[in-house]
Amino acid sequence: MRERHHNQRGAALVTVLLIVAVMSAVALGLSQAVLASTERARALDAQAHLRLYAVSAEEVAQSQLTTLALETGGRLSDDLPGFGEQQVFPVEGGAVSVRVRDLTNCFNINAAMSDADQQTEGKADSESLIQILEGAGLSQSDAANLEASLADWMDEDRISRPGGAEDAYYLGQTPSYRTSSQPLANLSELFPIRGFDQEVMAALQPILCALPEHTAESSPALNLNTLKPEHATRLEWALSGALEDNEARSLILSRPLGGWPDVETFLEDPMIARIAPEQRRMDRLSVVSSLLETTVEVSYRDEVMRIRLLFELEPGQPVSVLRRERIG
Repeated sequence: MRERHHNQRGAALVTVLLIVAVMSAVALGLSQAVLASTERARALDAQAHLRLYAVSAEEVAQSQLTTLALETGGRLSDDLPGFGEQQVFPVEGGAVSVRVRDLTNCFNINAAMSDADQQTEGKADSESLIQILEGAGLSQSDAANLEASLADWMDEDRISRPGGAEDAYYLGQTPSYRTSSQPLANLSELFPIRGFDQEVMAALQPILCALPEHTAESSPALNLNTLKPEHATRLEWALSGALEDNEARSLILSRPLGGWPDVETFLEDPMIARIAPEQRRMDRLSVVSSLLETTVEVSYRDEVMRIRLLFELEPGQPVSVLRRERIG
């Protein structure tokens, strides 16, 4: 009897242990489910806050740029307080940083391709991408090959230009892909194109841009007061090559505080006054900005959202958003 009673107690103990083990497993599963649900809720809440702050930042930036454009008539200068610098604004649970830069002086590669076709047909006297690439330090042959590759990437035919690359080249890559046969949406689309590696892009990033087709001015006049030394090649072209590269850079660096009040004052500079009037492309010289790029980074808890906005400034009109894109 004692042995039987002992066996029953042993069986009961095993049963209790099994029940405890099952309950522990269930409790652990419930805890993990609750934790996962909580984390999802926190992530969704963070994403909602990020979107809210990003939309708010866009509205504030658009409003302030509209006010600035109306007050200054679009006359912006590189030494304007805060212009081109990162501005950080604390918000509940995080921060919003904003940086504004002038894209008026960038070289629009989308317009460059149509201009190149017109030049080939003898219809236009436009800047060439090759000039810009050489100004950035590339050799003439490398510059010509990059222009050919870009043209092949954007055109609709399958005929490769000398030094260029069409589908036949890209289908041999790993992974394989095809050309887009359309204008670029942003500069990041240059990376898959033959020749546009990290080193080349680092040199070109400050001077190139890819503007959308619906931009009011695909190649806006230069704002003399926001030019940077890397834009020297563009200023040289606007003056028909009458300035050497070092002269153009020196002129930009010696710009008066607050910039030139108007183009006429710029033309009075001794370095410019000696240039024949017919060499000055007056339609390419201005002291007004028409395109501003705003980069917004929103951080909330451990989440980060980055967006890039392209604003267009037209005289007497509210600032409009031409493009908005998520970064990363």
